[in-house]
Amino acid sequence: MIKRIRRVGTTVRYEMERPLTWQHSVILVRAGMRGAFTLATVHTLPEGTPQRSLLIFIAFLVALLSLVIQGSTLSAVVS
Repeated sequence: MIKRIRRVGTTVRYEMERPLTWQHSVILVRAGMRGAFTLATVHTLPEGTPQRSLLIFIAFLVALLSLVIQGSTLSAVVS
């Protein structure tokens, strides 16, 4: 337990001494999870929701397109 507390303290000190720049923030946002929340939310719709399968399909397409488009441009953002 004490070892874990020391590790957390070390991490916090490191983060405070070297805060993220705006470039790092852009990369983190760009590389973050895409569509996970959208897909999870649409799957919670009740079975009787009108056109539920269409909504799930649209959510899947949005997640897929954001993965492909933003994933393929990530290397340009990092450079």
